[in-house]
Amino acid sequence: MIFVYGTLRKGASNHFRLEGSRLRGEAWGLGHLYPIDWYPALLLDDDGIP
Repeated sequence: MIFVYGTLRKGASNHFRLEGSRLRGEAWGLGHLYPIDWYPALLLDDDGIP
């Protein structure tokens, strides 16, 4: 299972890269994105998953 955001989301420019995959459901998380090298990392808050 993979959690995607940004351009991989449904309707976004790179969603085609997930062709053949199956949507299991939608999810939300509360936290902050931090730049790690060239890609952001998500750090969830203590209550980050509702």
